[in-house]
Amino acid sequence: MKTRIIFILMLALAGVHTQGQWQQLHPRPTGMSYLTVCALEGNKIITGAGPGIYLGEMHGSVWSKTLNTSYEIFDMSFANSLNGIAAAAESRVFYTSDGGAQWTEVFLNGYADIKGVSLLPSGVGFAVGENGIYKTTDFGQNWAIMETSISEYELYSVFALDEDHISVVGDQDVVFLTDDGGANWNSYTFSQMNRISCVYFIDEDIGFVGDDKGYLMRTNNGGESWEEVFYEVWNSIYSIRFVTPETGIATSTDQILKTTDGGQSWNVISFPESDSFYSVAWAGENTVYIAGTMGVFRSFDAGLNWENLNQSTTRNGFATAAYYGENTILAFSNASSIIRSEDNGYSWEELPPPSTGYYPYRNACEVNNEEIFVITLSGKILKTIDGGDSWEIIDPGIVAQGIDIIFQDSQTGFISLADGNIYRTTDGGQNWSSVYTGTYNIMKIRFFDSQLGMAVGDAGIILRTTNGGLSWVEIANPNTNLYNDLVFLNQDTIFAIGKWGRIYRSTDSGLNWLQIPTGNNNELVSIVFFDQNTAYITTSV
Repeated sequence: MKTRIIFILMLALAGVHTQGQWQQLHPRPTGMSYLTVCALEGNKIITGAGPGIYLGEMHGSVWSKTLNTSYEIFDMSFANSLNGIAAAAESRVFYTSDGGAQWTEVFLNGYADIKGVSLLPSGVGFAVGENGIYKTTDFGQNWAIMETSISEYELYSVFALDEDHISVVGDQDVVFLTDDGGANWNSYTFSQMNRISCVYFIDEDIGFVGDDKGYLMRTNNGGESWEEVFYEVWNSIYSIRFVTPETGIATSTDQILKTTDGGQSWNVISFPESDSFYSVAWAGENTVYIAGTMGVFRSFDAGLNWENLNQSTTRNGFATAAYYGENTILAFSNASSIIRSEDNGYSWEELPPPSTGYYPYRNACEVNNEEIFVITLSGKILKTIDGGDSWEIIDPGIVAQGIDIIFQDSQTGFISLADGNIYRTTDGGQNWSSVYTGTYNIMKIRFFDSQLGMAVGDAGIILRTTNGGLSWVEIANPNTNLYNDLVFLNQDTIFAIGKWGRIYRSTDSGLNWLQIPTGNNNELVSIVFFDQNTAYITTSV
């Protein structure tokens, strides 16, 4: 189940907590599709993925997230190493004046998406989208809509060669061109093309457009006439950029194209991965970056060889993770893979499978940072005492899907399975006995100390033990829907969360429960406390 942090529950009004930003550990910098990339001086690159912008230093070897917004980033353009703009959803444009380290949001007009931007060294720039063309003269701080005859079109891309020569394309088979800064526009309609997705000019005469049917067209007379220079059916052309008048690269669905004769002919570059490649940026005659579905790719030899900068060992979603020692993290996917970091999440390696067989993982727990136990959907239990180098596979002898696992020490532990029961071991998992028999799945088991514990699950079930889990008593409460998680704030105060955005609190050690209104209807998945006043909750969407 994929989750994301959706809100912070403030349990007390006193005090303001200053906390560090969240950093994604795997894949790095993000697992989203990269729609745009720009190369800056100082071996830096900037890329936009989903609702975020990421700054890569040392040719993309070290990443940091510099913009976290709720608006998807579609395109970016930089005038120099400091000043840049980004096109975003719902009529937003972001600008930076420090090389992408910080961004400021600008709301243009309405709620139509801004799809393309182009920024010149003078500070003059253009943004296009569903509401027409906007212009800035101060590096994106202020914008004004341009009164043109093409505002009725949905526009996808803009390229400004200089302040006079601007080209625009969009949701039609037409390219719009101006040589007087937008006072007048000429158009050229293509009979064979569909939606034109990108445009680029080398100089006032030689330019290119690409569409979503796979056509790449070239002009050598400023757009008066065009010729087809490449075509592959339904292989959408997304981006075109040249590093010299002769050498350029175009990105497309599943292919990268390169020319060395000014765009008169194009060849497909051999590439190690199949991908949709959305954007290309040159950082010199040999260094080039490409952004796509599977990551940001780098070449130091003008496209002959490529390296994926997206530091990922698996593309599967993760079900659980656990610490071993001070710096080692093991993460377990719901598709039977295990990855390990020995530097607190900076770099990762995929571990060999524990044995032959398929083990989709469900939950994990660590004991004194020295042992890790993992419950699988098949009901098997995995144990490691050496950080994942070797595994012991334990069969509890129960035919049911695993849900949760928790160990109080190296010998005493509990599991919940999809047969509605809770099982207990006192010999490190070798033998298990049922300590609770029920009808509904138990989703989470938690202990405050060696004696007091709680469990929650389907149909609003809450269980309580005061004898170390030897027996469990069902507690009446106002919820009849699924509980996913619970947490002890202290011995008396306990929180339980579940479907329909519901949070319940007990202040008498789990005997009585009251609902806390949240104003959120999403399913709540997990809860953790930062301190006595602040809790983080994740949801299923």
